[in-house]
Amino acid sequence: MNIIHSHLTYLILASFLLSGCAVTQTTIHATGVIPPLCQAHAKQESALVLWGTAWRTNQKEMQLREEKASKAISQFFGTRSCYATTIVLRTLAGRDTVTLSDIEAIELSSALPDRYDKIILLRIEELGPLLMIYLSPILWEGGSEAAVRVRILDVNSGSLDADVAMRRRNSGAFVLRGTKHLEEDLKAALTQVFLGQ
Repeated sequence: MNIIHSHLTYLILASFLLSGCAVTQTTIHATGVIPPLCQAHAKQESALVLWGTAWRTNQKEMQLREEKASKAISQFFGTRSCYATTIVLRTLAGRDTVTLSDIEAIELSSALPDRYDKIILLRIEELGPLLMIYLSPILWEGGSEAAVRVRILDVNSGSLDADVAMRRRNSGAFVLRGTKHLEEDLKAALTQVFLGQ
């Protein structure tokens, strides 16, 4: 009876430890307009979203991350964005949008059929699962991370409205989050930056 009781206690303790508890931590650095970036007048404005990636050199599964990022960005700006109209592009005039200067982005956008009030330059720098090993009673910590850089240009004045770097980490001891959560993670990061939710 004691053996069964001790095994049961061990199983309950193990399941409690392995269940983990994730905590979301966010770091934001901003100049100009600070998040949330959606202002009251944005409902009447149109926005051109130019997005790209700047992965670290040892980034794994880049193609998978690009696909998940593309879906998340299109869904966010297609349904939850604060702008009256938006269009999302990965390239502009055959150029990777991450390589464009602010002036080039404004000049090249003028060749598009529609005119936009704002240009949103969105750079994805990190999007993926985390796993950290420790030499302590907590042996490992896992979760996921999304890091984005958002720059908003005013087309009429040519000025920079906002420049925001944001890193969002959802992690905890004994937490596992795979690549199936990447879209959800990026949409959550964009929601926080633009809508403050």
